[in-house]
Amino acid sequence: MHRWLLVALVVVWVGGCSQISDLPLKLPERRKGLNFTVGLMGRPQTALSLVAPTAQEAELTAMLYRPLWDYDTSWQVVPVMAEAPPRFISRADGRTVETRLVANEKKPTFHWSNQEPVQPDDFRTAQQLSSSGPPGRDRPFWSHSVASLNFSQDSMSFHLQGFWPVGGLSIIPFPSAAVPLLKEDPLGGYGHAPLSNGPFKVKSWEGDGRLITLVPNPDYPWPAGSQPIAQIRFRCYDHPDRMVRGILAGDLQLVPKAPAEVLAGGKDNPWMQSRWVASDRLQTLFLRMDSPLLSEVAVRRALFAGLRRAQWVPKLHPGASVNPAHSWVPQRAWFYLDVLEEVPNPNQVLDAAGWKGHPVRAKGRLSLKLELLYNQDSPTALAVVGQIQERWSELGVEIQPMPVRDLEQRLKRRDFSHLALVELPLQPWFSPAQLMGRTGLPSEDSPLAYNYSGWVDDENEAICSAVERAADQVELKPLLARQQKYFAQELPFFPLYFVPDVHLVSPNLAGYQPRGFGAACFNSQTWSYRPPSAGGSPSPLPSPSLESSSSPAVPPPLSPESSSSPALSPSPRVSPSP
Repeated sequence: MHRWLLVALVVVWVGGCSQISDLPLKLPERRKGLNFTVGLMGRPQTALSLVAPTAQEAELTAMLYRPLWDYDTSWQVVPVMAEAPPRFISRADGRTVETRLVANEKKPTFHWSNQEPVQPDDFRTAQQLSSSGPPGRDRPFWSHSVASLNFSQDSMSFHLQGFWPVGGLSIIPFPSAAVPLLKEDPLGGYGHAPLSNGPFKVKSWEGDGRLITLVPNPDYPWPAGSQPIAQIRFRCYDHPDRMVRGILAGDLQLVPKAPAEVLAGGKDNPWMQSRWVASDRLQTLFLRMDSPLLSEVAVRRALFAGLRRAQWVPKLHPGASVNPAHSWVPQRAWFYLDVLEEVPNPNQVLDAAGWKGHPVRAKGRLSLKLELLYNQDSPTALAVVGQIQERWSELGVEIQPMPVRDLEQRLKRRDFSHLALVELPLQPWFSPAQLMGRTGLPSEDSPLAYNYSGWVDDENEAICSAVERAADQVELKPLLARQQKYFAQELPFFPLYFVPDVHLVSPNLAGYQPRGFGAACFNSQTWSYRPPSAGGSPSPLPSPSLESSSSPAVPPPLSPESSSSPALSPSPRVSPSP
């Protein structure tokens, strides 16, 4: 008996070994190095986000430079190098904001990593660099609005003209279009060896940005009692599979905003925690407001209620609890209002509006057959479109999916007949005019204009103009409340939900607090890392949850599947790609 049991165990063991050998990489013993390594997809071209505004540069910028103002997790503007949040002064030819730099009686508080004090004229270098940029790069959109800068020893002022994308929330968009007080690159390489006034500085830049090593900036005013990480590396990957191998091998301790492919490959790794946070990306259904099928507000309200988002939105992202959006701003924003109400019986509303019939409602010669444009390469978009089809078919509305690969270009031209599914970034410095104003009408020359619905409304224009003229957050709050209420009344587009981000974090890293927008490395001065001891076991993994300050109760999320693709069905009945 015991002999046969021993034989069976040997057979199982051999079979298990043969399966393990087929894996792309065996799980080795955890490496016990002293380096803390951050994994990124793609590589930074420079360390100056002003001239190369990508996600990779943004992470470096957050560690290397400090802006005048930053944002907390509730989207409130907080002073960093300035003494107070910005206050705007309106003039006939634009707006001006004046601020004083934080300083003591003898010298400015802030220094560069070569011990030189930060001077007001350093702002001029930053503005000139952002306005011109290196050859072959487009200058950031925001710099078109800065007409002039004036300086004294301890103060500065901006004079603004034209459309300002911040919308009064803050003078400095963070981080990809910030003015992070740059000193001219001493090597002329636009950021491969920059000076720093942030918590870290560049030690080495290898492989054209594939491996970047940072060390603490000794001149940074570190919090009392803090012990900064001795060395932080950015290791950049060109393929998700390579990053998964790095995670399993113990080469990485942090992957901010991990791609879906990386989550699927490393989901069972006990050395990394999955930390979910609500991002600033709003999954949005834009409507062509000039379409005769969608021009009636009663129809829009019925369609929005007929989506029944609470039944399927929480199940879209396995591993995270996701709530339907109740405004075009996230719940954590300081000016958020729960303004979206759904009519109780959308079928009755459509009947009363004269849209009747089965299986497709009609009114005169018009039938409620709607084309829906979406990104054909997005599994999430495919799942959302399938849910829209299913829900609206119960209302007598037929959806014709239109999958395309050039969604962004089609949106800039407003080249869609009825509906478009768009994942829209809405950062704290976002202006309602970009989304719903006349100045937000998209074109090839307006990269930050998102009014794809083409909604032009006099009342809304008055509100957006008042928002642009507001002096500070005290004046802004009632205006933004009024704007959200008016949006809910007119419904020029349908907010579905805010897409969650997931961060893979070593349990040995303390102080990491992703905000859900901007750079994930924004608070690196508070991080501390304790490498695992030899033979140590990983800390227990917490249950994944979506961070939210006031999230309503939702049904429990689906269990993660072997694939990271959304687990909803049915798939939409897809038309050939045009």
